Amino acid sequence: MDVVTLTQPNEEEQSGMSEEELVSRLIAMGVNAASSSYDNADKEIYTGFLALPLKSKASLWLHLNDRVRLALLTSHHDEFMTWIDGVSDE
Repeated sequence: MDVVTLTQPNEEEQSGMSEEELVSRLIAMGVNAASSSYDNADKEIYTGFLALPLKSKASLWLHLNDRVRLALLTSHHDEFMTWIDGVSDE
């Protein structure tokens, strides 16, 4: 009779993504859901998220839906315009 040794894959092997990527996706899922929620607590969370500095949201950008992306650009209009004005045409 053969003996089979089972080993547990580490967390990254199980999910196929890093812990940072997993956390970013989970946060984005929550924000995406909260953006269309009628619940007052969800609205407060969403509003708080929009008020956070843009830099803190960089890792989430690809996972946010278009509605949230537009809200971010709208809520940080001045920062966005400063960045656009600083981009060279070359």
